[in-house]
Amino acid sequence: MHRPPATALLVALTTLVSAFSWPSITPSSSITWHSCYEAQYQCARLLLPLDYLDTAEASSNSTLAIAIIKLPAQVPYSSPAYAGPIFTNPGGPGGSGVAFLRRFGPYLQRVVDVPGTRHYDILSFDPRGIGESTPRVDCFPGGALARTALALEVRGTWGLDRGEDALRHNRAATEAYTARCAQAEDTAAVLPFVGTASVARDIVEMADKLDEERRAALAAQEDRHRLELKRDVEGPVRVQYIGFSYGTVLGHYLAALFPGRLGRIVLDGVCDVDDFATGPGWLSNLKDTDEIFTQFLHGCHIAGPSICSLSREGDTSVSSIQSRVTAFFEALEDRPSHVLHPDGSSAIISAHDVRALLGSMMYQPLNMFRPYADILSAAMDGNMTLLASRLADGGVLPSLATSCPIPDSGNGEPGSDGGHIEGMHAVVCGDGDDVTDKDLSWWSDYVHKQTSMSSIFGAFWSAYRFACSSWPVQTRWSYKGPFTTPPADASLLPDRPAAPILFLSNRLDPVTPLANARSMAANHPGAAVVIQEALGHCALASTRSRCVAQIVSQYFENGTVPDHEVSCEAECGPWDHGCTLFDSYDTEFDASASRLLRQDRDSLRLPLHPLGIL
Repeated sequence: MHRPPATALLVALTTLVSAFSWPSITPSSSITWHSCYEAQYQCARLLLPLDYLDTAEASSNSTLAIAIIKLPAQVPYSSPAYAGPIFTNPGGPGGSGVAFLRRFGPYLQRVVDVPGTRHYDILSFDPRGIGESTPRVDCFPGGALARTALALEVRGTWGLDRGEDALRHNRAATEAYTARCAQAEDTAAVLPFVGTASVARDIVEMADKLDEERRAALAAQEDRHRLELKRDVEGPVRVQYIGFSYGTVLGHYLAALFPGRLGRIVLDGVCDVDDFATGPGWLSNLKDTDEIFTQFLHGCHIAGPSICSLSREGDTSVSSIQSRVTAFFEALEDRPSHVLHPDGSSAIISAHDVRALLGSMMYQPLNMFRPYADILSAAMDGNMTLLASRLADGGVLPSLATSCPIPDSGNGEPGSDGGHIEGMHAVVCGDGDDVTDKDLSWWSDYVHKQTSMSSIFGAFWSAYRFACSSWPVQTRWSYKGPFTTPPADASLLPDRPAAPILFLSNRLDPVTPLANARSMAANHPGAAVVIQEALGHCALASTRSRCVAQIVSQYFENGTVPDHEVSCEAECGPWDHGCTLFDSYDTEFDASASRLLRQDRDSLRLPLHPLGIL
């Protein structure tokens, strides 16, 4: 069983969320905004039904509290330029919308706003069971040490592609883990109710509650005429949404279940939702992963030794770099390395670890290609210190030091180290087909399919679905499709989307390939695919393209999409000097927002969630 990256990213996330005390907000059945996070944002906790399928009176008191955060529009509700809220989801499953909005909210607002004409609230939330939403899925409440100990137990198997013994050992560890989830009282009670269909319904409920809050605010300002006019024109409030990675799965559920509530919907870094919900699961993600690594090596060779340290003077072609990298992996396969730290602790480093690191590098080439080339080059020269440090920061090398404070209080509060991986598994396993009856032969074949698709990331990727081999609970509200929508109608006919869906994809994406965007768009009449000529995970989150930004902004303004597949050039690439995601927008932000974005840009982290941008 794989334990996902924890330490460095969780420190950063905790820094982001700990500056405001969510328990200070009393949850309610209506939205009441509270100033939060240096007063730039507004936060609320909304009570929503635990089980949407149970209408019995006895269940009326069964609720959960959803943590919602908003970056307010630059104009008030009463302004003709106010264009409503745009919901966002960073993926995961299990990504924190609260942390995401603080990092990306100002950037997204700049992308979609039309100054003086249209200004949007940018809104996100921690999905049910996740982060600041309560109750939270956490199979190790107060037990960070137990979580790390279990991760350490399986490290020695060096991946699921190591044969039947490795699978057998990992299955036993997974059974121990899932048994703990089934016995954790608060977690066991919420596990059946954190599925994607319920989260999609939550978005609709939040949209209605937000509309009520806006109407009340306008009424308090005695702007009743404008309020009544807008309601007559608009009908039921329509949802505006941007979903990244797994957030595109959530977007598909939202579109399929509630087509008449859709206003504008952008899906960036597209998952194959059928592959997510049915069949073995997660077999469509790695089609382009190894090609990105090939492009990494090609770019390194072209950049040369002064920019890419993997390159050497005298290299005649990219094959020279490839040969050295291959020899390094073969040596690690034959004899894993070790690092002795100054404090006396040690770490074993395997080829599986390095492949996991390289797989994560491909999420953000703009940030990671150059520094990870330095790390890999140093390791190939015999200095494993930087490599070990990065693996530890990413949680690939679990650390007892961060899991065993004295005393081990492990308060289990939202934002502390815990619950992130459990929340992901609750969604992946609960929404996907039940695979608890599959034997080791079936899983061996599954791992082989993944590694055949990607020699770099396949074994690592297999672990996410392998956790479902003994997952104790299926989602109460299970939806398996069809994931389609009727033709859009701008006149807001009932049960019709107001606009076609806009799909975005990089040309090469490590975990949500362009092929997924094309196949999913085919299920939605009038939908369009926009390709950003870049590498990395999700177009808006990986590099800059004014072409993409303009298409997105115009889509939110007028609901139109290109009438054919469009290609947009990126403004710069990972080997270009000074190429960053946010710089061209930073001058428009206030100092605190710019600082948060730069902190995120400068950090070198593994993704916390496999299908997310956090």
